[in-house]
Amino acid sequence: MEAERVITFNLVNDRDVPFTLVESTADCGCTTVELPTRTIAPGEAVPVSIRFNGNAPAGPLKRSITITTDNGPLRFELILKGTMVP
Repeated sequence: MEAERVITFNLVNDRDVPFTLVESTADCGCTTVELPTRTIAPGEAVPVSIRFNGNAPAGPLKRSITITTDNGPLRFELILKGTMVP
């Protein structure tokens, strides 16, 4: 049974410099990311929405999303963990 879910991470720029989220890569085609397109100022928080289409077998679930920025840190990873229940 597929049950789409949207998980929103609140990303905070705790650096002294602004950056832009330029690309995201998920380890599975069942997961997509909605990145903000504007520059994130120091101290600013923005939502990053992860959409999981629910297409996975029953049991433990772990999905990894790598996000690339245009300024340090250049990459970071978001991890979704859960259990698929039939």
